[in-house]
Amino acid sequence: MRKAAGVLFVAAVLAVAGASVGLADTVTSTRSASTFTSNDSLHWGLLGVNNFFVSSGSTLSTTNGILTTVSFWTGGTGATLEQCPTGSCSWTGNFAPGDELLTDINFNTGGTSGRITLSFATGISAIGFQLESNLIANPFSTEIAVYDGSTLLGAFYFPDGMQGTHLENNSAGFYGVTDWSGANITSIQVLAYNCGGVGVSCEGFAINQARIEDSTVPKVPEPASLALLGSGIGVLGFLRRKIAGRK
Repeated sequence: MRKAAGVLFVAAVLAVAGASVGLADTVTSTRSASTFTSNDSLHWGLLGVNNFFVSSGSTLSTTNGILTTVSFWTGGTGATLEQCPTGSCSWTGNFAPGDELLTDINFNTGGTSGRITLSFATGISAIGFQLESNLIANPFSTEIAVYDGSTLLGAFYFPDGMQGTHLENNSAGFYGVTDWSGANITSIQVLAYNCGGVGVSCEGFAINQARIEDSTVPKVPEPASLALLGSGIGVLGFLRRKIAGRK
């Protein structure tokens, strides 16, 4: 009887574990830079000096060596910029002084891309950055789509972007996404739009150096997993009482 109980116990545990593994990725978003964890980073200055043209398909590596490809919606060119208080650096916004920036368009050619895609050769668990529209408008909207290969893990809409006067005071809004089930993020698409009203162009946007988590983030049990585990434990308790009553 004890052997039978042991077999039932192992089978129940495997059933619970197997069902838990089959659950979908849990991807969440945050606007809080202070609670966002990271162990890696992307610095756009590696693509070129301030006001350097960036071709769609350009590559750079994170600090920890993950190859990253930068693409733009129209296949045109973006640019690297630097936050500064005067016109000498091209971006006079609300990032911190000296921040390295990546924009979705090349302002010298008047192009319009509208979207930045970052693709990673190795999956990551989280990515976050500050973002600001080029048009001084209040408010604007942002959207971040998160992918594992061609599978959409989540799309996050932020309608409350705030853009005031250019103060160079590190007040640009933070946007982060995290996959709590593992390092499954292989690409993200970033878009800013509706500057000052629905359908109003932002005339480009910029993001600063990206913060990245490139190792598996500690798992937080999902409610479904906890419920499943609880039901499994209940079944095990019932079986043990039933077997004990037969002795």
